[in-house]
Amino acid sequence: MRDILVTENLVGPEIESLKGRFDVVFEPDLWRSPERLQEMISDFKAIIVRNQTEITAKMIASAPHLEVIGRAGAGLDNIDTNAATSAGITVIYTPEQNSISVAELTLGLMLALARKITAADYNTKGGEWKRQEFAGIELYGKKLGLVGIGRIGYRVGVRARAFGMDIAVYDGYANPDAIVVSELSARMMDLDELLAQADFVSCHIPLTQETRGLFDYDKFCKMKPTAFFINTSRGGVVDEAALIRALKEKEVAGAGLDVRLNEPPEKGPLCGMDNVILTPHIAAFTKEGQARVVSSVCRDVAAVLQGKEARNYFNFSKPKRMLQKGEGTMIQFLVHDKNDTVGIATVDIKAGETVEGRIMEGRGAVELKALMDVPLGHKIALKDMKVGDTVIKYGHDIGRVDADIRKGEHVHVHNLKTKRW
Repeated sequence: MRDILVTENLVGPEIESLKGRFDVVFEPDLWRSPERLQEMISDFKAIIVRNQTEITAKMIASAPHLEVIGRAGAGLDNIDTNAATSAGITVIYTPEQNSISVAELTLGLMLALARKITAADYNTKGGEWKRQEFAGIELYGKKLGLVGIGRIGYRVGVRARAFGMDIAVYDGYANPDAIVVSELSARMMDLDELLAQADFVSCHIPLTQETRGLFDYDKFCKMKPTAFFINTSRGGVVDEAALIRALKEKEVAGAGLDVRLNEPPEKGPLCGMDNVILTPHIAAFTKEGQARVVSSVCRDVAAVLQGKEARNYFNFSKPKRMLQKGEGTMIQFLVHDKNDTVGIATVDIKAGETVEGRIMEGRGAVELKALMDVPLGHKIALKDMKVGDTVIKYGHDIGRVDADIRKGEHVHVHNLKTKRW
């Protein structure tokens, strides 16, 4: 068993420090081969990824030693967080370390669209000098519609206020009385109202089932024909065919896209539009932002592997996964009614101490007290069981109880049968 698998090109002193303290396998192109990753992940305690590596439920199920998934970035749409949480694996991410970088690129795209900078640059380098053709508009006095007012959306709003812009906000989860809204002197609106009023619409929402394809043709048609659309969040929140149609029909004035539905994308109609600016998902890619991201994720992965708590985590600060004897926490078996039944102690448990259990299928957690001292490696029943009760491990039927077992008795599993010890 090895310590850390790195599947994308993360570099810096923190990565080198990890290599000095742990057994690290650096495979920066492994994300391109899911089949090979599926085979390799089973041998590791930790994996560190960016946004291109897909960590699926199937991979998680085949990784019995995995304790922590480190995501160098803020978005988690490439990780099956439900599967990771169900397996007790800590998911680490960097929710704000690159937010300044993303906010600054967003303002850069707004300025480039407003002043036609890229088209003017291309034309002038071609020997032309068409000043009138590249007359733009000011940001001052314009309304910026922020779709999402999280860490990045808020920072975009702060910088837009410095340009003298008015701020409107749509966020399905934000409290209308949230201090960030007050600090921006912003007005909360529903999405359709924001689209109808904004001169610039900037998207800062995660990719979820609810937001996938949110910006469709109907949404673009609700925008002003003079308005610009900017997306530095996730490509999947935009129906690209609908955006192309809206641009061709002049329903919107232009677009700045740092993210795409498929990355890298194939060359298509967007590439030939002068009123569209495309960048290759570089919003977070500044030297300063990446230094903070890599430092944070490396620090937290190291902490978890050393038995300490992570600082920036999605689900829990320390792994709660069901591991094999001696590997960390406690292996748990479940009966048909989803109540915890049997656990293997991987630390000495004293009588009266809490034994933590977990109910599958997201039904919460239970805590029970050990009725007697349980030495390391011994098993303890956490629930009364009768002859014939089904024992389930990770959702799979592995046998039936062949003797009555009372809570607190020492038991073990052998040859698919649960017996007294």
